[in-house]
Amino acid sequence: MSFPSSSSSPLTMKDCILRINNDGVSLLRSGRNKAAMFRLAKCLAIMKNNCIEGEREVSYRYIRSLIPLSTDITTGTNNSDPRYIFMSPIEAAAAVVSNSDDDDDDKDDDEIITEYFSSSSRIDDTEKQTCKLISIVLFNLSLAHHLHALDLKEQTIQVQQQQRCKYNNNDFQDNDDIIHQYQEVLSILDSALRLYQLCHSSLVFTHSGILCSDLSLAIVVTNNVGEIHKELYQQEEEQDEEKYTSQEQQQQQQQPHQENNNIHQCQDQPKKEQRQECSKTALACSQQLVQIFMFFTANGESEFLDCFGEILSNAIAMLNGPQVAAAAA
Repeated sequence: MSFPSSSSSPLTMKDCILRINNDGVSLLRSGRNKAAMFRLAKCLAIMKNNCIEGEREVSYRYIRSLIPLSTDITTGTNNSDPRYIFMSPIEAAAAVVSNSDDDDDDKDDDEIITEYFSSSSRIDDTEKQTCKLISIVLFNLSLAHHLHALDLKEQTIQVQQQQRCKYNNNDFQDNDDIIHQYQEVLSILDSALRLYQLCHSSLVFTHSGILCSDLSLAIVVTNNVGEIHKELYQQEEEQDEEKYTSQEQQQQQQQPHQENNNIHQCQDQPKKEQRQECSKTALACSQQLVQIFMFFTANGESEFLDCFGEILSNAIAMLNGPQVAAAAA
C-alpha cells in the first residue's frame, strides 16, 4: 500500500512506523492475516531499535474489517459456546505533540492517513482517542497472529474433513501433516496471547489498577485474551476426544491392562488442569469486562462504551453459563 506524499522531504522514523503499521491494518482489513503478521513484525523490530518512538502518544481509530469471520468461529461451534472476537485493527494517525513547530508535519501525516481510509470504515469517527504507538502496533500484531491461527485451523478442518470422506470414519486417523498443523495453530495462538499481554502491560493504568487512560484498548485486549483461552480450552477438549476414540479402537483389538489405564490417567491429569486454567482465565476476563461496564454505567458515562456492546453481550453470556447462552441464541 502506498500513500500520497505531500512533500519531497525524507520520511522521519515516526512517519515510517506509522505507515508500516497502517500497511498492516490494510492487510488485516482484506483478510491477509499472515502477510500482516510479517509486516507488523517489521514495524515492531524498528521500534525496538527506536524505543523513544514507541512512547509517542498518537491518535487512533478502530477500522472495520472487510472480511468477516466465519459463523462457526464468531459464535462458537455450538449455541452453548458464546464467542465474539474483536477483529477491528487500529489505524494510527499523527503524533500528539506540544511543540507548535511540529504541527504542520503532524497535520500532513493525519491528512495522508485520512485520505486513504474512507470515513465509512471507521467504527467511531466522532472523537480521536490517543495512546502510545507501541500499544497500537502490539495490538495489531496480536490480532494478526490471532486471526491467522483461526484461518489455519479452518483450513486444517477442511482438509481433515476431505480426507475423512475418502475413508471410513471409524478407521480414519489424522496423518502427520494434520497433527503438525494443529500444533502450529496452538503455537500461533500462544504467540498471540503473549503479544496481547505485552500490549496490555504497555497501557497506562491509574494507581488503583482498575482504570486505564487507554480504556477502549484495554477492553478489546481483555476480550480477545478471553477468546484465546476459550479456543485453547476447545482445542484441548477436541484433542482429548480424538485420543480417547483412538484408544477405544485399539482396546477393541487387544485386552487392555489395568496398569496401562492408570498410566494414561496420570498422563491426562496435567491436560485437565490446563483446560481448567484456560476456563478460569476466560471467566476472569469476562468478569473484568462486566465490572468496567458497570463502573461507567454507575457514573452516567455508559455512552463511552456504546461501540463495545457485542463485547458486553459476550462477557455476560460467558458469566451466565452455557444453558443461558443457548436459550438466548
